[in-house]
Amino acid sequence: MRRALVVMFLLLVGGLFPSQAHAQRTQNACVQQTYDAADFHTLSFKNICGAPIYVVWMSRSPGLRGKADIEPGMKAGTGKFANDVQLFGGIVVFACFKGYIPVDAANNPVSKPILEFWCKRY
Repeated sequence: MRRALVVMFLLLVGGLFPSQAHAQRTQNACVQQTYDAADFHTLSFKNICGAPIYVVWMSRSPGLRGKADIEPGMKAGTGKFANDVQLFGGIVVFACFKGYIPVDAANNPVSKPILEFWCKRY
C-alpha cells in the first residue's frame, strides 16, 4: 500500500513539473470565449485559471489568426465580430501555460486548425 502511494505521488508530481524536453497537456479548459460588450461585442478570450497562459487562435478557413499571453483573470480581445468569425467557419483555440507553445503531431508549431495538439516548452 505504501509503495503504491509513493508511485502515485511520483506520477502526479512528474505530471505537474514536466521537463523541457517533454510535451505538456493543453490548457484549453482555461479559456472562456465571449463576445465582450466592453469591447464592442467582439470575440475575446478570458483566462479562468490561476496561471498565465499563451493562446493561439485561428479560423477554420484561412484569414483570421492571432496570439496572446493572458494573465489569470484577464482577457485578450480579437477585434473580430460574430459575423466575421462565422464567415470564416469559426475559431479554433490552442492554449498552453506561458512558456509553452502548441505543437502538432510532428512537433511543429500549430499552423492550421487541427483536432489534437500538445504544449511544448520553448
